Amino acid sequence: MNIGIIHYHLKPGGVTTVIKQHIRATRDKNAFLIICGENATDVQVSAPVLVIPELGYDRPGGRPICKDPEAAAEAVIKGLWKTFGTDCDLLHIHNPLLAKNRHFLQIVKALAAKGQHLLLQIHDFAEDGRPGSYYADEDYPVNCHLAVINTRDREILIAAGASSEGVHYIPNAVSSFPEPERKRESEPVMLYPVRAIRRKNIGEAILLSLFFKNKEKLAVTLPPNSAVDFAPYNDWKSFCNGNPLNVLLEASSKRPFREWVTICRGVLSTSITEGFGFVFLEPWGTGKPLFGRKLPHLCADFETAGIDLGHLYSRLAVPADWLDRKQLKEKISAAVAAGYRAFGRAATDIGMDRFLALAGQKAIDFGMLDENFQKQVILRLLTSSRDRQHLMMENPFLENIENNVSTEKIHRNARCVRENFSERVCGEKLMAAYRQTAGKAIDQRIDKKKLLDRFFHPEYFSLLQWGEYDNH
Repeated sequence: MNIGIIHYHLKPGGVTTVIKQHIRATRDKNAFLIICGENATDVQVSAPVLVIPELGYDRPGGRPICKDPEAAAEAVIKGLWKTFGTDCDLLHIHNPLLAKNRHFLQIVKALAAKGQHLLLQIHDFAEDGRPGSYYADEDYPVNCHLAVINTRDREILIAAGASSEGVHYIPNAVSSFPEPERKRESEPVMLYPVRAIRRKNIGEAILLSLFFKNKEKLAVTLPPNSAVDFAPYNDWKSFCNGNPLNVLLEASSKRPFREWVTICRGVLSTSITEGFGFVFLEPWGTGKPLFGRKLPHLCADFETAGIDLGHLYSRLAVPADWLDRKQLKEKISAAVAAGYRAFGRAATDIGMDRFLALAGQKAIDFGMLDENFQKQVILRLLTSSRDRQHLMMENPFLENIENNVSTEKIHRNARCVRENFSERVCGEKLMAAYRQTAGKAIDQRIDKKKLLDRFFHPEYFSLLQWGEYDNH
């Protein structure tokens, strides 16, 4: 098949990595042309690349880079004909529903109108806490095949109007962390391999470190690289420096990542939201167990594949009387109202009540709290052994958070990852989606209101994702 792959750019990172994996996994069956708005010179891909600047991110300040979507679509088609010398079987377009380019959807619709078969792969939804990337005034393309990286997203799209035949589950291919350098005795370290952005829930990792029975140091590998996350991160640095906590931030500046993987006793994750969830799969191949918070809506795919994540927890319950419930309700109300406004919607009393009910529970999930509340809880635990005991009674897993996962379980999980999430297996799912996209017309359209309601929902709500940062 002749496949055109379209993305805003080919810079190093997640989507570019996925594109490279897709080409490797199916290059014996397909010919590819990558079409992007910007090409990075330090990224090597095994396919020709055509740069059409009008496909790239808008300029600083939101100034549109594309002035004529119809002309941009024509440039894409001309590039395909020049490369293949015949019709293109389909265009595989990555992350088109994020408004990084305000005219991108118009380009996509123009391509569809010109008879191109389109597979739109959604890695991230604007509705999932990214209102700045939301197409507020433009409907999503109709009658295009869709691809997702987890079955939760597939179910959400179908509930919002998509056809079950038109949404294809294509999981990302997984490799392990870097192989350990050599056999070496582990050190008392629990590794959180992450950029310390808000949604990674750094406060919960710090809380867990108070319950490490073997006095392991918590090592968080990287600082954030976005301006919005630096203020909360720097406050966590000050908090750790000012209190008796066994925490090392920016650990990758002290040792290479590969060495941390070699010496650590386990890998930790406390993230409140992920796109695919690599952290639940990658550690097992290096012989390292994973501990911490489970995201049930993502991990269901992995557990269906046989990966045992039963030792993880999905909620860390904090007694509500430890918190200022009035202040918590005010913060939830402000965050929900701001979220609705950002998406151009009005918050109804009924909708608001569903979110405010989160503050009315007897116990509040620590991952739903913002940094200010989290620090209050951690300080309480640092000064009161009675409160520590009470929290363990509420959350029995804290008594042995670095649970001794057996070697057999590590090996079994590693085998399940290899068998279900290799490039070969994911390539087979990709080829099935390609064949259906090229060969089967689909009648489907997405109701954007229903889609937002499925994501902006109390089940997934956290002040870390939706609330403004407040250090007071």
